[in-house]
Amino acid sequence: LMSFALFNIYKLVDIVGWNTHTYEVMTESDAMLLNMVNIETGLRGFVASGDEKFLEPFTKGQQDFSNAFKKAKSLTSDNPSQQARLDKLMADHTQFLEVATQLKALRQDATAGKITVEDLLKEFKAGKDKVAMDAFRGRIAEFSQAESDLLVIRSASLAATASLTTTTLNVGGLGLCIMT
Repeated sequence: LMSFALFNIYKLVDIVGWNTHTYEVMTESDAMLLNMVNIETGLRGFVASGDEKFLEPFTKGQQDFSNAFKKAKSLTSDNPSQQARLDKLMADHTQFLEVATQLKALRQDATAGKITVEDLLKEFKAGKDKVAMDAFRGRIAEFSQAESDLLVIRSASLAATASLTTTTLNVGGLGLCIMT
């Protein structure tokens, strides 16, 4: 009985570790989304104003996104489905950055007088950045949902193992009282 209780305690520790791992992945997912929003915000501010100070969140967001992505990739290295989702996420991120880079260059050209602001607005109104960002948002939602689903399974396993361990310890305690 004592061996069974100890086995369950070790199992509880393992399950708690996996729950913590899932929360770490979810944190990186949130960081990726936040940084994509920062990139988008910086881009839109720059396109609207032409003021280079708006490029700070654009630039910092790219660096921070890369860090969060690498950490998520590392944390999910044992999960082929999540790795595939991350690969698609990176493709969406890259697509957004291509559109953003074009808009940024057009804004710089408009500020320098090489093209008209109307030309810039025409390209901006085409909404290619929004399409790319919406694709990213959908993909990050899928990635996050998969982690949430894992957490539900792991939490149920934690509850079941905790209940079994509690029952085992109670039965053992009763048995000890009867024997003494």
